Amino acid sequence: MDDYEVECYLDGYWQPLSHDVPIVSHPALYNIKAYGKAKIVIDFKEVYGALIPGRYRIAKKLTRKSDGQEMKLIYEFEIK
Repeated sequence: MDDYEVECYLDGYWQPLSHDVPIVSHPALYNIKAYGKAKIVIDFKEVYGALIPGRYRIAKKLTRKSDGQEMKLIYEFEIK
């Protein structure tokens, strides 16, 4: 999995959008304390082009500093 991926909800399933280049953010810039907040800006056009109306979600890979456990943060949104 890239640092994040974008999926579209089609025909009852979440399907990843295809892209030709690896998606990498800079995790050192996001040192978030437990229960803290961070603003992460992602420019979809560079990787996916313009998104058409539909239901989407972003899955961002995170690693917990205390024990190295990997997890995903998922945010769903809709483009009308």
